[in-house]
Amino acid sequence: MNIKLNLKVMYFLLLLLSIQSCKNSDFSLDNVNENTSNAIKTNHHKCATTQKFLSRRTENIDYKNKSDLWLSHIRNKPITEKMIMEDKNSATKNSSKAYEIRVVVNHLYQYSNYKISNKKAKEILAVTEDCLNKNNLEYDSTPSEFKKKAGSGNFKLVLEKVKYRKVNKKYWKNTDHVKWWSKGGINATDPKKYMNIWVVPALENDYSLGEATFPVDYGEWWDGIVIVRNDFIRGENRTLVHEMGHYFGLFHIWGDDFMEDEDDSSVDYCSGTDWVSDTNNQGKMYYGTISHPQYSCGSKDMFQNFMGYADNQTFFTHGQMLRARQTFWKDWTRPNGMRKSRYPMRAELWQ
Repeated sequence: MNIKLNLKVMYFLLLLLSIQSCKNSDFSLDNVNENTSNAIKTNHHKCATTQKFLSRRTENIDYKNKSDLWLSHIRNKPITEKMIMEDKNSATKNSSKAYEIRVVVNHLYQYSNYKISNKKAKEILAVTEDCLNKNNLEYDSTPSEFKKKAGSGNFKLVLEKVKYRKVNKKYWKNTDHVKWWSKGGINATDPKKYMNIWVVPALENDYSLGEATFPVDYGEWWDGIVIVRNDFIRGENRTLVHEMGHYFGLFHIWGDDFMEDEDDSSVDYCSGTDWVSDTNNQGKMYYGTISHPQYSCGSKDMFQNFMGYADNQTFFTHGQMLRARQTFWKDWTRPNGMRKSRYPMRAELWQ
């Protein structure tokens, strides 16, 4: 995407707070509060990560100041074509350097026959790892012009353990409660050393399928990914792959320059950026299975990218995976002015 500073930051910060998050027609709508059920009019998959991030910024001035430094750092150090070329040239030398991430799955379940076994969790992580490393079966359907830009993160996801807690409620409205034992959830296992994934029956927060924390949240008690069980156990795992992208510091493919009505596909917005140069500038959100090509902002849209919403997602770009790997580089991720004890990186997570 064209790298440029979005001058409408304050506008979309306010706008995003009112935007709906992930919705899916697979959910049962029984026992839904009438005040929220009216919003469930489509089966669009929308992500709540940015919404949660902006909400936390609004509620906590210290967090806002900390995340301001991180955002400034991202904008000042975007992924450029030069960086991508240099990384490609050094890829052969570093091909054996895998980024091993140990994962803890925290499963909140209602019924014993719904418990996710260690074997199933390992299978799910293996499929997700393939998507991060360009080894997924769907990759073959990627258009040839985008295959040239596709990249591998060289990540290895290792299941540390699955933790369980039986719960009585199906719908979770406050995702922070999912991560808090006294509120009925499960406390994170050392988020400085492990990627924590919380699996819940369903989320009441506008029927979100999932959300993740950005690297600025590294080591906080809420750091990790929340995902509904039905999407976690699906074979293609698009939601988990998408949220893991956010966890590694990636933004949506369209750059989060949100429109007045996200369901109005006739509106183009081309002013945003994800600060990664090899993702095409895209001004539309796509849902469902989309035919190629589609156009906005004067170029073909990468709706097949994992950081979008389309069902037929197949790849990350090399630049996106470079951004993801940079999250683990001690000499890169600490912004100027941020104390070493609080810098937003995941270096200790890399075993």
